[in-house]
Amino acid sequence: MRQRGQVAAAVTFLVLAWALPAPAQDVPQFAVASWYGVAFPSSGNAPAGCSALSEFSTGDRVEILLNTGMMLGLHISKGPRLPEWVPSNQTGGVRAWVDDEPEFAFAGRVTPTGLFLDVGSVLNRSGASTFRRLGEGRALNVVVDGTLQRYALRGTYGALAELIGCAQKVRAGEVTFPARATPPLAAAPPPQSAQAAQRPPSPAPAASDESRVTGSGSGVVVSDAGHILTADHVIESCRSLKVIQIGASAVAADVVGRDSRNDLALLRVATPLPNVASLRLEALRNGEAVVAFGYPLGGLLASTGNVTFGNVSALVGLRDDSRMLQISAPVQPGNSGGPLLDMGGRLVGVVQSKLNAVNVAVASGDIPQNVNFAMKGSVALGFLQAHNVEPVMERRGPDLSQADVTAQAQKVTVRVLCLGAAS
Repeated sequence: MRQRGQVAAAVTFLVLAWALPAPAQDVPQFAVASWYGVAFPSSGNAPAGCSALSEFSTGDRVEILLNTGMMLGLHISKGPRLPEWVPSNQTGGVRAWVDDEPEFAFAGRVTPTGLFLDVGSVLNRSGASTFRRLGEGRALNVVVDGTLQRYALRGTYGALAELIGCAQKVRAGEVTFPARATPPLAAAPPPQSAQAAQRPPSPAPAASDESRVTGSGSGVVVSDAGHILTADHVIESCRSLKVIQIGASAVAADVVGRDSRNDLALLRVATPLPNVASLRLEALRNGEAVVAFGYPLGGLLASTGNVTFGNVSALVGLRDDSRMLQISAPVQPGNSGGPLLDMGGRLVGVVQSKLNAVNVAVASGDIPQNVNFAMKGSVALGFLQAHNVEPVMERRGPDLSQADVTAQAQKVTVRVLCLGAAS
């Protein structure tokens, strides 16, 4: 109970700190879809952690908090007050659940500054399950004294992945909060540009909605006929798609193949792209150096793409899944679908989502550091051949410098834009 009280104390601190200036640049911050996140320091008996906040057109704010004890909580407010839909003379408690699963409800309470919902530790099965539901669900249902309110969960999957990474850094002591007379900011209101992005747009004609970017990922060019390989979860909820290469305009892309079980998708553009990745013939070895390239946190990080380096940590994924590779190269939301290359620049895998780290936490009792996954190149090859795409196959060549392999990765990687949302 003490830990839950600490999460509640953190919420109180967040509300009091709301009007303070934005945190220093070395304090982790992120923006994913409608969510804005930032690390917050300890205050009194409340441990440090990270929060992700989304503001709705009604002015209501939903905030997800994860502290360094890996305790998860939600806070719902309208500024520093209760949301207007909450009955004025409420007598009961608060219940919430994701989508149409009231049997998995979690409890909460009414406070003067808003509704606080206790989820518990993400290191146990119940908390981790709720964490996953928040990431994968469409709506958060909240009931106070029989009054129901629903909040759309758009972009939550990527925001929760960032939340875990942020909390990991704070927990590991990698974050230095600026010293000042008053406690550092826990969750500052986002900059004006981010605030505008957080508020859902006014209703617009369908054509306008279909042109709105609702998410993004990465992809890798795999044929000289315009085929692009990406992750299925990047494109599954999109009405239409566009892809962008550095220095070029966005072009429309069609989906020509999907494999949801292996989380792979095949796109095609009308005009072939100038550079094509080659798949490596030989299998990877455990400990081998690898490179991940992509466009994480679209609109926040470099528009020219980001590269990270690491090693193959294991030749299987979670629960000995032989389709997957475990890698130490850091990845972020938006890296999904991008290439994993060896140091010779050959394609050896397709980067997957880092939310899988929650599953590791359930099994191990701790949130792991730099545990990320990629679908093996051999699985990708089978998928491509099943759709009549014969990629270029090459043996492992000599290792390139980090700068040279980055330049090669940049040439064959595209940013995939999801437009609208499938109904």
